[in-house]
Amino acid sequence: MKKILITFLILFASITTVVSQNSNILKLRTTELAIKYLESNSWGDWSDWKDTNVLVVFDLDKDRIRIFSKETQVYDVIEDEGQSYDDDGDEIYSYLCVNEDGSRCRVELWKRYRTNGSSYNQLYIKFSDMRWVYNLDVID
Repeated sequence: MKKILITFLILFASITTVVSQNSNILKLRTTELAIKYLESNSWGDWSDWKDTNVLVVFDLDKDRIRIFSKETQVYDVIEDEGQSYDDDGDEIYSYLCVNEDGSRCRVELWKRYRTNGSSYNQLYIKFSDMRWVYNLDVID
C-alpha cells in the first residue's frame, strides 16, 4: 500500500509534493467541492462547484485518510485497489475504505489531463448513495 501510494505521489512530479522526513504524510488543500446523490435508482447531476479550503492528510504509516471539513472525515484503507486509467488516459488510484461509522466507501485520487497537456488533481469519495469530489492542490 505504502509503495503504491508513494509511486502515485512521484507521478505527480508536475506539482510539488512534500513528504515528512520522519513519516510518510502527504498534505493537500481542497479548492472546490461538488456533490451528487442517488435519486430513484439513478445518479442525479453534480452540484455546482463550491469554493472550499479544507486540509486533506494522507497518513501512509497508518493507512488513513483524513479530511478536515466542518465534520472531520476519517477513512481507513481496507484494500489498495491499485492504479487504472479511464478512456481519456486520466490516472486513477482507488482504495476501498471504511469510515468511522463502519460504512464502506471508495476513495479515488485522480490525475486528470487537459487537452493542452496540463493536469489537475481530484479526490473522489464514493458511497452507495452519495458522492463528492474535491479539486486539490498539494501543500508545500
